[in-house]
Amino acid sequence: MIKEFFKNVSIYGILPVVGKFLNFLLIPLYAKVFAPEEFGIIELLDTLIFFLLIIASFEIPTALGRYYYDDKDIKYKSEIISTGLFLTIIITLVICAISCFFENTILLYYVGNTDSYILYRLSLLWLALMSINTYLSFIPRYDNRPKLYVIVGIISNTIKLISSLGFVVILDLGLPGVFYGYICGNTVSIIMYYFLSKRYIRLVFCFKYSNKILNYVIPLLPGVLIAGLWLPLLRWYAMLWFPLFVIGYYGFTSRLTSVNSIVHGAFGIAWTPMMFEKKNEIIVGDRIRQISGLVFIFSAFIGIILSLFSPELTLIIGSEKYVGCIRLVPFVAFAGTIKVLTQLRGFGPYISDKTQYISIIQVVSVIVCSLIFFTFKDLYGLYGLGLIAVLYELLNYLLCLFYTKKMYHVRLYYIWELVFILFFITSSVCIHFQSSLILRSLASLILFITTGIIVYRTYRKHISNFLRTCNLN
Repeated sequence: MIKEFFKNVSIYGILPVVGKFLNFLLIPLYAKVFAPEEFGIIELLDTLIFFLLIIASFEIPTALGRYYYDDKDIKYKSEIISTGLFLTIIITLVICAISCFFENTILLYYVGNTDSYILYRLSLLWLALMSINTYLSFIPRYDNRPKLYVIVGIISNTIKLISSLGFVVILDLGLPGVFYGYICGNTVSIIMYYFLSKRYIRLVFCFKYSNKILNYVIPLLPGVLIAGLWLPLLRWYAMLWFPLFVIGYYGFTSRLTSVNSIVHGAFGIAWTPMMFEKKNEIIVGDRIRQISGLVFIFSAFIGIILSLFSPELTLIIGSEKYVGCIRLVPFVAFAGTIKVLTQLRGFGPYISDKTQYISIIQVVSVIVCSLIFFTFKDLYGLYGLGLIAVLYELLNYLLCLFYTKKMYHVRLYYIWELVFILFFITSSVCIHFQSSLILRSLASLILFITTGIIVYRTYRKHISNFLRTCNLN
């Protein structure tokens, strides 16, 4: 199972690598062209749209994955896919209409002014296209056509990059040019995914399957909405007590640590279909612990390196205007690592059809973190923002882990994971006290040696089998 998982990762990983790299290329452009306050507006609207995307997509792709493998008949697959697509379109149009109706209210209380109405309307068009694109992108993944999925994704991201450069730099359209680029990329992607999946898509709407889909997603949706609400809520909290440029800092930090999202994206994309298709196998033996442990090593290693060298990376990729954000990097990187672990180890509610527990966990996490933020917001400043981001992901992780262990009695973690947590803390201390490049390089060398020892001691049997296979070939 580990071999199959990493084979899928090697294919699916190409898209996050290329996609994140292309998105990474936009960071210097945005940092040079836009002030931190303008970066803050982009971050606010991006976060809002991704939250609305959660509502618009209604977790229908997840339900599709749950029922896609129940029957191999082409007619069954066609009916359930087409029904899911029309449900997605209907819900998306409703969400866009409601968002248009409350345009002034949302702009005034979330962005802070109503001057950004053009950007807001462009972002809603992007939302509509992205919702349809997201649903269609799951079909080749569930249909075991990862290479075609990756090719379409690469083309889409390339067009997004080129069009963004054209609109922002050549045509000098400013902030609207960013969203024109998003719209172009998603439009091309929809067309290509449609041609990949057109044998399944028909003018069919089956009420039996729509009820089946809705019965699965409705208990799950409140938790997913709460999870999606957390990011815009965190930005809104920051806007209440910090200047707008702090949100720009957070946005820049998120994009800087997006290098680590390459790992998260590859593993997440490969894991979702496998979680449903092989749900009876992942709860047997030590498989899930071995897979998630290796994912943790990759994610933590990259996150710690990014944290240790964040001052240099910020100056290379951005400018001196963004140096103030480096204190956030260890926290955002660590939060991302915890998030991908939750996805891998917190599978219990999904495969047991107890998705209401996801909702309960998310509600508890948001309430606890909001109360802590309001209580201690004046004590820790920017560090408080980072700590809350980590605490939210940590609560989700621990609660999902508890349910999965109680439900399936599987081993999920290693004791050596505490070593990497210690390295994250060390990187944060180094940044806080502005340690020299030599000292931080020494810390990275120790990290490299420690990681090698842990990988060898934990996975030496798998390494030996892999080398033996290579010699035979």
